[in-house]
Amino acid sequence: MVAELFTISVCDASCKKKWKENAQVVLSVAQVVPSISQVVLSFAQVVLSIAEVVLIIHVNMHRL
Repeated sequence: MVAELFTISVCDASCKKKWKENAQVVLSVAQVVPSISQVVLSFAQVVLSIAEVVLIIHVNMHRL
């Protein structure tokens, strides 16, 4: 009976630890995701700016 209670409490402790670690991983991933989306957004803006410049150059070339 005591041994059973001990194994349950040990399992419980290790399970809690595992859940805590998983929660921390999820939390750090959740913190990384916004910065990744920020980088993607910045990259998209750069690509858009380059496309505008290319378009302006292209239009000016045709005018000449």
